[in-house]
Amino acid sequence: MTYQYISMVPPGGGLSNQITINGRVYTSDPLTPINIPSFDALVAEANGWIRISAFTGASSSLNAPSTTDYKTFSGSGLAPGSTVTVYKNNVSAGTAIVAVDGTWSFTFTTAPAAQSSITYSGVPESPAITIPNSGNGTSGPLATLSLSPLTGSAGVAYSGAIAGVTAGSTIVAASSDGTALIVNGTSVTGTFPTGGTKSITLTETLAGAANSPNLTIISLTITAVSGPTLVPLTVSPLTITAGSVFSGAVTGSTAGSTISATSSDGIAVNSYSNSRVTANFPTAGSKTVTITETLAGATNSPKVTTQTINVTASGAPNSSTPFTLSRIVNVAGGGTSLTALGHSWTAVNISGVSNVYANTRYARGYTCALMLYLGWNYTPVRTYAVSGYTLSLDLGIYNGSRTTDAPVLRYGAIGSDGWNPDIFLFEGGSNDISGGSTFSQMQTDAAAAQNYVLGLAQKPRMPLLDIIPRNSFSNDAVAQATRTQYNSWSNTRNVADDYVLPYDVSYIFEDPSNPGHMLANVSDDGVHPNTWSGFLFAKKAFDSMSAKGWLPAPIVFPYAKDAASDPTNLLQHAVSDNSANQLFSNTAGAAVNLAAGSVVPSGYTLSADTSWTTSAGAQPSSALVLDDGATLRKKLVITIPNGNAPGSVAADVGKTWLTLTSSTIISSARSQTFNGGATPIVAGNTYRAGIKLKISCPNIFISGLTFRWVVDGTIVNQIAYASSGFSNAGEVFPQGVYDLLTEAFTVPAFLSSIQLSSLILTLASVPGSATGGTIEISAPYIRPYTFLAAAP
Repeated sequence: MTYQYISMVPPGGGLSNQITINGRVYTSDPLTPINIPSFDALVAEANGWIRISAFTGASSSLNAPSTTDYKTFSGSGLAPGSTVTVYKNNVSAGTAIVAVDGTWSFTFTTAPAAQSSITYSGVPESPAITIPNSGNGTSGPLATLSLSPLTGSAGVAYSGAIAGVTAGSTIVAASSDGTALIVNGTSVTGTFPTGGTKSITLTETLAGAANSPNLTIISLTITAVSGPTLVPLTVSPLTITAGSVFSGAVTGSTAGSTISATSSDGIAVNSYSNSRVTANFPTAGSKTVTITETLAGATNSPKVTTQTINVTASGAPNSSTPFTLSRIVNVAGGGTSLTALGHSWTAVNISGVSNVYANTRYARGYTCALMLYLGWNYTPVRTYAVSGYTLSLDLGIYNGSRTTDAPVLRYGAIGSDGWNPDIFLFEGGSNDISGGSTFSQMQTDAAAAQNYVLGLAQKPRMPLLDIIPRNSFSNDAVAQATRTQYNSWSNTRNVADDYVLPYDVSYIFEDPSNPGHMLANVSDDGVHPNTWSGFLFAKKAFDSMSAKGWLPAPIVFPYAKDAASDPTNLLQHAVSDNSANQLFSNTAGAAVNLAAGSVVPSGYTLSADTSWTTSAGAQPSSALVLDDGATLRKKLVITIPNGNAPGSVAADVGKTWLTLTSSTIISSARSQTFNGGATPIVAGNTYRAGIKLKISCPNIFISGLTFRWVVDGTIVNQIAYASSGFSNAGEVFPQGVYDLLTEAFTVPAFLSSIQLSSLILTLASVPGSATGGTIEISAPYIRPYTFLAAAP
C-alpha cells in the first residue's frame, strides 16, 4: 500500500518523544527522524514535532501477525478499543477489537490453506505471514474433517468416507455410544446396535502439525430397525418308545435365540443351544411339549410353540427277532472312524498255527465302553470298519468286494464265516462331508450300505448313529448344513421298522455356543470322541437298545464266587486245584515300591512307580479286606496319597503308574491236567476274563486289561481298555464302578503247547493333576465263554 510520508523529529526542550495519534503510537529518540503518514503529520506538528522532508512510498511500523496453529492470529502495540481488520489474500476475513493492553486476536473458522497470505490493517498495512506447506519437518494446520454419509441403520454395517484428511496423518474414530469403529485410510466402519443420534469424534494426528491432534466432532443419525419375528417351531421326530431317550431336532429357531421346554406330564425336558430338546418319558401316551423361544429385540419374544409327542409302550422284539435267550448275542459295528477307534488286531505269526490274532480294544472308542454295559452275554463288538472311509467304501467292506481291506481279510463279507450279527451299529458320513459329498449322494450311499446289512438272511437289528459335530470341515457353513440335513433324514428313517433304531448323539458333543462344533472337553482333536465322551456315547446306545427291547439276553458279569470251590473259574486251578488265588484270600503276593506294610494277594505282584513320592509326598499303599458282603473272598484296596499324580501332560502321557500282574495261571504242563484232567484246555475252547473296579479318586483311569496267552511259545496279548493316556488335561475319566471284560480268546490248533500266562491290570493318571483316594479291585475271573442265564 502506498502512502505520503513526512520525515519528522520529536520536539526538544524536554517534551515527550512519543505521540499517539488516533490510536497509532509514534516513538523516536531525540533528533532522530521517523516517517509519519501525512494524515497524522499535522497532529504531530501541532504537538511540537518538526517537519524535515516529505516522500511517497511503502513502509510499516507494524509487525507481521503471529500464530502458533495457523488458525488463530494475533498482534500488539495498537490503540486500545481500535478495530483491526484481518485479511486473507488481501480479502477481508473479519475484524478484532484491540484490548486495553494493545493486543488483539482473530481466529478463522476454518484454518487457511497452505500458501495463504495473512495480513491485518494498520497504518501502514502489516507485513504478511504465509501459511507453509506440510512436510520437511514443518506442517501446516490440520483441517476440520467431514464424514459422509451422515445416516445409517441399526444392526447394519455403516461405512463412511472421511474428507479433508492431511497426507501422512492418522485418524482414530470413537462413538458416543461405545460402538467400536475402525478407520482404514479415509474410511470408517462399524455396526451400531441401536438407533439414535451418535456423536462421532475423529481425532487426526500428524507429527509436526501445529494443531495436532485435531478433533472434529460429527453427528450421525442412526435409524432403529425393528427386530426379527420369531416363527412357530417344529420338532422331529414326534414318536418315541417309553423309557428310551427322546431327542428331538428343533427347526425354525432364529439365530442367537435360546429355547426352554416343559412337558405336560412334568417330566424334565432339556434344551441344547436352540436346536434340540431331550427327555426320557417313562410312560406311554400323548405328551404336550411346550417350547419357549426368547431373543432380545425380537418383535414377539418370547414365542411359545407346543408339539405333541406320541410315546408308545415299550416291549420285547416281535416274533421275527432272529436271536433267542439261549445263546450269546452277536454284536457288530460298521462305519468309519467312530467304530474303527474301538478295535484293532494284529495277526500273530506262529509257525504252523494259523488264524491267531492279538486283539486290542481302545477306551477311546465307544464300542469298548459299550462292553461295560452289555456284559458277558454279548460278544465284543466285531468291527467292519476302516478309519477315514466313506459310506460307499463301507459297503465294499460289508459285501466283501474290498478284498484287501483288513476287516475283509480277517472276516470276509458279513456272515460269510457263519458268524451273523444280531445287532449291527451303523455309523458314517463325516468323511463324506469332509470330501464334499452332497446330501443326495450321502443318502443314496447310506441307504445302500444299510439295506445290504438289513437284507442278510438273518436280519439284524440296526441302531443308526447320526453324524456328530466336527471342527475341521474345510467349507464349514456348507458342511454343517449337509450334516444337519443328513441327521434329520437319518433320525426319522424307518421309524416304524422294528429292525431300525435311529438315535441322536450329537447333543453329547455339540457346543451350544458354537453349533456344529465340539465342546472342548469331549474331543482331543475336534473330530473323534475322547475316553470320557466315548462312555457317554456308549451309555446312550445301551439305553436306546434297552428301551427298544433289543437286549434279550440277561446282563451278566460272572464275578468270582464267594466260595472255596468255583470250578469254572480257571483261577481256581492256578498252581494247584482248588487254589485260593481265586479268592484273593492269601497274602503272599509281592509289593513293589509300595508304602511299608502293604499287602498283596498271593499269585500277584502290585508295583508302583517311584515318582509318587515326589509328586504326592508318599508311595501308594495296599491292603486286603473282605469284599462287599463276602465271607471268604477279599478285595484289594489301593490307597493313593492326597497330592498330585506323577509327571506332566507334556512329558508323561501314556505312562503307567500302577500295575497288578498275576503269575502264570495255567502253565503248559497243567493245561491238560488241571482239575484232574476233566476240563483240559484244548483247541476250540473259548475263554473270557473279567474284573471289577471301584475308582474313588480323581484323575486315575484304567489304561489296560491284558489277557495274555502263550501259543507254542509265542505271546498273544488280548487287551481291553487300552489307553495311552489323556493328551487333553480337560478330559476327566469318570469315577465309579467298572465291570471290565476282556476279549474272548479262542484256543487255536496249537502244535505243542498252550499256556494261560497272566492277567494284567494297568492304571494311569492325568499327569500332574490332583488326586487322592482309593481303588478297590475285586478278585478277577476267567471262565469258558458260553451263554449264562445268570451268574454262576
